[in-house]
Amino acid sequence: MRRFTISPAAELDTVAILLWTVDHFGVPAWERYESLLKHSIVDVAEDPLRAGSQARPDIGESVRTFHLLHSRRRVRSSADRVNKPRHFLLFRIEENGELTIARILHDSMDIGQFEV
Repeated sequence: MRRFTISPAAELDTVAILLWTVDHFGVPAWERYESLLKHSIVDVAEDPLRAGSQARPDIGESVRTFHLLHSRRRVRSSADRVNKPRHFLLFRIEENGELTIARILHDSMDIGQFEV
């Protein structure tokens, strides 16, 4: 697995996503979404070019997105899965091969407005 860092902005995104999830759907949903986020990060760290990862040259060189939907099946059981995840990772492959998870954004957002 590649080394990766999570930017301060992505950390704030994670907190906001999980707080919103617990407020609207409760603790079990929060735990499921947190697990899915972790699996998604590990998935791109293991293979940043994996199926579902998309190059985003419109945003920047070596920038990619990966929708959490592509990691759903990696969660232990179907009872623990998030039915309709709505977020994606915005990440950069650095020159040294490491990854930077720059943001975790809702799939309705215009990613052109975010710096990577």
